[in-house]
Amino acid sequence: MVSIITRQKLFAYDKTTYTYFFLIAFLPQIIGHTSYNWALKYFSTPFIAVSILGEPIFASLFAFLLLKEKPASLEILGAVLIMFGIYLSAKQESLRNI
Repeated sequence: MVSIITRQKLFAYDKTTYTYFFLIAFLPQIIGHTSYNWALKYFSTPFIAVSILGEPIFASLFAFLLLKEKPASLEILGAVLIMFGIYLSAKQESLRNI
């Protein structure tokens, strides 16, 4: 809607850009979210919900590796805390399966 009001061109991109648009939409949906649905067969719902918190961390890691974007110190601290929470959840999950 905003693009219509501001009269932005929606179809003036080159083929490479459209390929990237497709990959940005397709890969996370098919590979990422389908993997979570598959994992529900083997892991508990709370564990899957907690593990989803790792998505932005891995996105930031890919941004660092591919785009040379450096995260701030506070972002790194937050990532460490989130990964520790995922670890605790995984540990609890393994105790539940014993």
